[in-house]
Amino acid sequence: MRECALAYAPPLVPRQMIEPDAAKVLRVADAYQQQTGLQIVFFSDLTRWLDQQGRGWVDVDGTDWERGLEQLQKAPALSMYLGLSQFHHVLLADASRKSLVIYGMEDKPYEVTDQDRRQLRDFIHGTLTRDWPPTSRA
Repeated sequence: MRECALAYAPPLVPRQMIEPDAAKVLRVADAYQQQTGLQIVFFSDLTRWLDQQGRGWVDVDGTDWERGLEQLQKAPALSMYLGLSQFHHVLLADASRKSLVIYGMEDKPYEVTDQDRRQLRDFIHGTLTRDWPPTSRA
């Protein structure tokens, strides 16, 4: 089985039709996107961003992060599964405060860099640009 990610286009998610914790998670995503200008936002980015502000998910109107993600998966919204390598899946899920260090089969550990995260964003952006259906292509 291959690792995957589920991509959403937050502007296309009908906010009035989703559960409260999912709506709160998307409000944080909107705020993060507006501040950073990033087109591709990982949910782990949101956790790191809140942490940098000395906050956690519970500080966002009592948001239950796990419940919010479950609610979002069930939401009546357009989404798309993306196949990822194990390395990219680890990057996507990493919300650590310090650089993630990966220990593998090789002799020395690998410290994940911001460039690794940018390359993953570029990969996802390219995939979504090619395959995402919301806009018609003439």
